[in-house]
Amino acid sequence: MLPVEGQPRVVTTLHGTDTTLLGRDVGYVPAIRHALTCSDAVTTVSAYLRLETQRLLSVERRST
Repeated sequence: MLPVEGQPRVVTTLHGTDTTLLGRDVGYVPAIRHALTCSDAVTTVSAYLRLETQRLLSVERRST
């Protein structure tokens, strides 16, 4: 209901099981991929987790 310029930003932080456990379950993959691609930013707690997320979920985000 907020105007586009008033909407809050969504930042998703991956800690591990969301990728390493749920990301291996094909039933969860579409929901996790949707959440990540719709987030304004995605962070991970390690480079390994970032690479696993890209590999398992085929999610590519710009790295900074």
